[in-house]
Amino acid sequence: MPIDLLHLSTLAQDASGALAALPWGAHAIAGAGALVGVALLLAGRKLLRAGIVLAAAVIGGALGFYAPPSLGIALDPHLMLAAGLALGAIAGLVLYRATISLTFMALLAIAGPLIAAGAMRLAAATPLAEETRAAGESALALGLNESETFDAAAEEAWQRVRSFTSAVLESARTQWDSLQTREKSVLMGSSMLGAALGLFFGAMFPRRVAALMSASLGAGLLLPSAAWLLEAFVPAVGAELPTAASVWLALWAGLSVVGAAIQWTGGKRRTDS
Repeated sequence: MPIDLLHLSTLAQDASGALAALPWGAHAIAGAGALVGVALLLAGRKLLRAGIVLAAAVIGGALGFYAPPSLGIALDPHLMLAAGLALGAIAGLVLYRATISLTFMALLAIAGPLIAAGAMRLAAATPLAEETRAAGESALALGLNESETFDAAAEEAWQRVRSFTSAVLESARTQWDSLQTREKSVLMGSSMLGAALGLFFGAMFPRRVAALMSASLGAGLLLPSAAWLLEAFVPAVGAELPTAASVWLALWAGLSVVGAAIQWTGGKRRTDS
């Protein structure tokens, strides 16, 4: 891939020394992320439907409460809130299978080009531009000044992250423009193939796909949260954590498969529907 993942992981390691200086609220978020990650990893399939229904209910309630006044319609906002919550929850139940299929389609549409890029050995592309490296180092320069409030620091951190994201996207676009026509065709084709496979398997095997998706998300939350907490509170152990992005990717993939297998084999046998 066109992104210098090894340098990004090195930046993350360099920032670990400042983690302990952050407020307890930041560590609490990491702890919550680890707990949620474990729950999703081991029982996410059971939580996913409830999560989708809850999210749809919240969206429906917000639309019911705010949409009529913005459109100049005089309706009881509390009544519309209740109606929006109910309709949103119903929509979440009805569209659960479609949501799983479309989400899995999007994930495989992204994974396809990444796998194809690895197969074509595009990882040897130009490393991150100097301005992108600088943006990354700035984004990972954690810590609070004595005269700086937490809100101001959070706003500054958000600006740094936005600058880094913009720099990475610009670097990716530059690398895309530098690819040959054949390479672009392979990447686009792999994305389309991944999307088709994701849509098919998501529609045909929603329970298994939901388990795999939730386990992947859980592993994605658990690994960085655990690394954060180790580096903050057990520096001796945190210093021994791997820095290569390929190692973390392998850990994430392996943990995702283990979590999905636990969910597939746990509980009563049911038809995948």
